[in-house]
Amino acid sequence: MLDEHRSFFWLISVGSGRLSSGLVTEYRSWAEELGDRIHFMVLEAPERFNVSIFEGRSLPDAALIAKQRAWAVQRELNLPSSEVTPWARLRDQIGYSFQRERIYAQYNKDRSFERHCLSQTYSNLQPRFRRVGVDRKTHPKVKIAVNYLLEELAIKIGVFENGPFDGEIVPFGEMEVTKRIYSGHYFPCTCRAGGFRVITKTALGVSEELWPIASS
Repeated sequence: MLDEHRSFFWLISVGSGRLSSGLVTEYRSWAEELGDRIHFMVLEAPERFNVSIFEGRSLPDAALIAKQRAWAVQRELNLPSSEVTPWARLRDQIGYSFQRERIYAQYNKDRSFERHCLSQTYSNLQPRFRRVGVDRKTHPKVKIAVNYLLEELAIKIGVFENGPFDGEIVPFGEMEVTKRIYSGHYFPCTCRAGGFRVITKTALGVSEELWPIASS
């Protein structure tokens, strides 16, 4: 039997061209039918790396541009402020600083994890990389862009381990690198009490994948 009044978070990528207000409405309807709630968070800060790489901006300028685009995305997707979780609030709840430090430490010492993160980054952004002449995952631009992924992973793992949500909306499927981290492949990762649900869309509708509490 499903829990009542669950809450899920949805990380919105500023640069994603696949999101639409229609897709958001579809998931909202699914959640409302179950008595659940979705909290959105626009990935503003990590986007500065993409703006810097693909548009040739300094990181400070890129951060300002990313902030402006985050507001634009929020309007385009019809996300009222009441449904958007402020980064400052979530950061403390999930122990972001600790998670970010742990992710970067693993990246710097574990060649297997480094390769997986670079491959995931190259795969995620391949069309954009091709447009700027990047044709391999070891290219210097990929090694800068990977910072977006590392910061995103720190958020995901923080919620996975510490809450405050019951799961995550991942409309196009969870990344393989995230799954391996959740399974404890690269370092001990202990799921929050009650398990963690990854919500995605399949040909048959909305699907829930429950991750059991991982052993450390």
